[in-house]
Amino acid sequence: SARKTEALPKSPNEIEQVEALTHEQRQDFHFSVAREVYTRNGVPFVRTSEGDTYADIAAAKTAAAYNEVLPSTGEYTPVDYSDANVTAVAKCAEGTVVEVSISGSQSMLALAIGVDNDGVITGVSVIDHGETPGLGAKSTEAEWRAQFVGQSSGLALDKKGGEVAALTGATITSQAIVDACQIAIDTAANVG
Repeated sequence: SARKTEALPKSPNEIEQVEALTHEQRQDFHFSVAREVYTRNGVPFVRTSEGDTYADIAAAKTAAAYNEVLPSTGEYTPVDYSDANVTAVAKCAEGTVVEVSISGSQSMLALAIGVDNDGVITGVSVIDHGETPGLGAKSTEAEWRAQFVGQSSGLALDKKGGEVAALTGATITSQAIVDACQIAIDTAANVG
């Protein structure tokens, strides 16, 4: 049956009402004005003249994260892989992108991690988190994430004899991201 969208909120002032929508209604949610993206409680809300849906926004966000962590001129091909922390795996000519979900200090962290064909990290993107502002939330800063590029198996925090500097006041978050990177390296090796 056709989905009804007439009753959906049409302005940013009505975003509060969106929390009460069903999953099916959220898939169709859109505004009929110029494109803008809002986030509330980790859920994207879209204002668009073209009516982009959640699936459109999620696909664009995923593609951007993949390209950030492992730039490719070709396609990212999904790979079937089963692991408690791995939510998605995609291969391209340059290597593998692994999406990892892992427990941080205050929340689950969702990351995309690029691993080249030699098992070396090419980039880390924090897709979603609920870590403490000013502490674990600093894991989203490009300068801090840059230290993972070029790292390979055996990665560890400097406090444990490794080369990765922990975020001040956020050792648990830092360790979670180190662990996520090791999961990504191992996953990339397993999928070849």
